[in-house]
Amino acid sequence: MVAHGLAEAAWAAEEEWAAVGGMGGGGGVGGPPQVKATVRWETASPVLQAGKRQWPEGVKGHYLISVEGLPMMGGGWPRGPAPAQQFQEPRPAMDPQQRRRMMAERLKQSTRIERKGKDPIAPAQTEVGQGQGGRLCLLFLFPKTTQPIEAADKDVTLVTQFGPMTVKAKFALKNMMVNGQLEL
Repeated sequence: MVAHGLAEAAWAAEEEWAAVGGMGGGGGVGGPPQVKATVRWETASPVLQAGKRQWPEGVKGHYLISVEGLPMMGGGWPRGPAPAQQFQEPRPAMDPQQRRRMMAERLKQSTRIERKGKDPIAPAQTEVGQGQGGRLCLLFLFPKTTQPIEAADKDVTLVTQFGPMTVKAKFALKNMMVNGQLEL
């Protein structure tokens, strides 16, 4: 049995996402607002044991990485429409399912696993859901077969962009070994 803390230490990283680019307001003196999110290798056996989870058959042969803790976006401006939107025609309301599909597709295009000296690995599938406390839960399914990650890669970095926020979560592979095997 692997202790929950051990699984969290090597296979999960709490990263701060900072808004980049033209975010009008909200940054104040301290710069753009930051949000903490947890990036976790869900298919690593220590994480599976600690969380007592099982994933569907379709996940086999893939790395499943989750990002949890981001606030729901797209709720509009807190005090009425944005200044530039005041003079535009209102857009029709979008079906929540359609909105999630569009968000998942944008995330799929802006997400990758990077390794030094090798091509990045793009996700085969991306899902957007709701996690604890009404926060977003993003799931990225990366294929193992085309470009498997090896201990010799030393470090891997998940890179993704979510609207105006970007994150890079770096993982040291030497810390993700169990009985001499890389567990991802």
